[in-house]
Amino acid sequence: MSSLFPNEPEQPEATTSLVPSSHTIYAVLGFLQEYSGRYVSQDDLVEHFFADETAKAQIFEQYLLRLIEEQKMQLDLHSVVSQGHTYFHSKELVQQGGNRATL
Repeated sequence: MSSLFPNEPEQPEATTSLVPSSHTIYAVLGFLQEYSGRYVSQDDLVEHFFADETAKAQIFEQYLLRLIEEQKMQLDLHSVVSQGHTYFHSKELVQQGGNRATL
């Protein structure tokens, strides 16, 4: 799996080994439902992390890439870092998930 954060150093604690692969979908859904009532308004935005959540964004990326691999999904996933905020975009993933809560 390739990282969407090529310039960021690897953090040993940022690992998906904490959750068995049979639970990857639940880890991803947990990230997506972390904030009650959070609403994403962009058509292709999967998730957004604040500037102080870089480590969480890296862990989310690992889980999301693992989910894509496990589910054999064919999609374009990319991230954008703007003013320290990290945005994950995938039109196909949003379309498959409907409203982010139903991957």
